[in-house]
Amino acid sequence: MNNSIGIKVFMVIFFLGNTVLAYSQKETATSLLKKISKYYQNTEAYQINMEYKMYKGLTGNEVTESYTGHLIKKKNIYQLKIANNEMLTINNKQMAIDHGQKIAVYRSSNQASNATLIDVAGFLEYYDGLSVDKVNGLIKCVLIAKNKKQSVPYAKIALFINPNNYSVEKQEMYFASQLPFILENGDYISDFGRLSIEMKEVDNLLTDAVLSFNNYFNESDDGEIVLANRYKDYQFIDERN
Repeated sequence: MNNSIGIKVFMVIFFLGNTVLAYSQKETATSLLKKISKYYQNTEAYQINMEYKMYKGLTGNEVTESYTGHLIKKKNIYQLKIANNEMLTINNKQMAIDHGQKIAVYRSSNQASNATLIDVAGFLEYYDGLSVDKVNGLIKCVLIAKNKKQSVPYAKIALFINPNNYSVEKQEMYFASQLPFILENGDYISDFGRLSIEMKEVDNLLTDAVLSFNNYFNESDDGEIVLANRYKDYQFIDERN
């Protein structure tokens, strides 16, 4: 996993069959993505627990890496945790921490860009709808990159969508270029990869006290930031100016 401070989560997947055309007449990829974005924009509070699994090969079942995370929204508060990285955004301020590299960054953040951290409607700029189908009670929407020469991380994206509220329950992303995978003997081999993300909404949201900058730092009256004691060994970067 990339341990950089800035993390953005993307989503995607693929299906073929005679039933695709019949179902796509009722719902298009474009209308689906807009409904998904609307759901996450209009829902005031949610917590989504996520399980990430990286697979070697586009169709392989060998898990090479796995980790967990969560995404929380409570009105104007957003918290994203993925493996060793976390971000807390409140109004127009954001604290991002990379626990692996022990770096903490405090910066201004455009709240409009955080209106929905699951901004699947943005896929429409780079992806075309390939198919829409019903699979095990879910809507499966497959997207494919518009231009293979575009610099996008995924060649294909698959979303599994709850038809009752248009929330996303699973994503599968197929990488556009080969990745290095380590073998049991320590050697590396290049192959295409597939990232699967299981997404489950839960009711036990964290409290506002936990979702607070006070858990990360103290700020003096003149704006000086002092990290909490548990982060005393972290490098602090102030990007507000």
